[in-house]
Amino acid sequence: MPNTAPVRLLMLISAALSIAPALGADGTPAGDSEMAMIGARRLTFSELPATASKEIDGNQTRYEQQLHQLALDHKREIQSLIESNAGRYLDDELLRQEAQARNVTVEDLEKQIKVPEVTDADLHAFYDANAPQIGKPFAAISSQLGQYLRQQAAERERRAFLDGLRAKYDARVTIEPLREQVEPVGPSLGRADARVTIVEFSDFQCPFCQKLEPELKQLMQKYPRDVRLVYRQLPLIELHPNALLAAKASLCASDQGKFWEMHDAMFADQNALGGEALKKTADKLHLKAKAFDTCLDDPKIAARVEADAKAGISYGVSGTPGLFINGRFVNGVVPLEDLEKLVDDELRRSGGSGKLALTTDKPVAR
Repeated sequence: MPNTAPVRLLMLISAALSIAPALGADGTPAGDSEMAMIGARRLTFSELPATASKEIDGNQTRYEQQLHQLALDHKREIQSLIESNAGRYLDDELLRQEAQARNVTVEDLEKQIKVPEVTDADLHAFYDANAPQIGKPFAAISSQLGQYLRQQAAERERRAFLDGLRAKYDARVTIEPLREQVEPVGPSLGRADARVTIVEFSDFQCPFCQKLEPELKQLMQKYPRDVRLVYRQLPLIELHPNALLAAKASLCASDQGKFWEMHDAMFADQNALGGEALKKTADKLHLKAKAFDTCLDDPKIAARVEADAKAGISYGVSGTPGLFINGRFVNGVVPLEDLEKLVDDELRRSGGSGKLALTTDKPVAR
């Protein structure tokens, strides 16, 4: 018997197409597309409640945002893979070159890297500093902690040894980093002509943002002439109920010339970000109370916060803190040492040594 399955399939597809609504360029049905029937009466897409269009538009917006975020993440991950592979290859070549110079094998050369012992004092200090996150008694976890700290020490010493080889042989990864065009608009700290501009998207109620702030302060102190910090608002209101009010308070303080004072006070006490607490902080900073209170309710201030937040999302900042160092994206809290390496690299690329002497020049706040 002949196989009639393909014919039946074509008939089903044809029938489905005959009753399916015609779709517009945006994927939604045409206004006169039939959605339902009551007897002989046709109900069309244009008759659906306005809420339907809002839901469809919202879904389309979320899809476009997710697609945009995926594209940015893909570019960043590819760049990271290229840079990390290039770095590992460079290190392997340097090890071979140094081993040949010393007339030893690479394995013997790596055995010469001295790893400091992890003492009981080191274990207790690490445990005491991280006990809430560990959540287990010291006796139950000490063996694992020792293994972890020894591994960390070995990795640090190996990295220091490899960095020494890079300096000895004048070796470096020369791949041009991925740079993203981010507007450096907002309250700033540092010289306007600084060779390195850091744009920070942050949330005053975010604990990770609070953790990063001391590192940024130390970075500014180390490079007072060459680093400028620009603060932009990205309150994660779904997670932090006081973040939006705190963001508005910072801009209201900025309008009275005290953004950084309010910035520091709010990060110093993230439990004092409610309305009354913020007004007390404003009073301590000697802000004009009536102007500050009026400002908090000003729709223009809310619009400024919203504009920053939308910009942050468009730049692919999906969480806080998010930094752009001369356009190079840094996600979350990273060690001060890593930030310094990025700044040093930017200074080298712009013609500086990357090893600048400390000065007594104070950063300029704006």
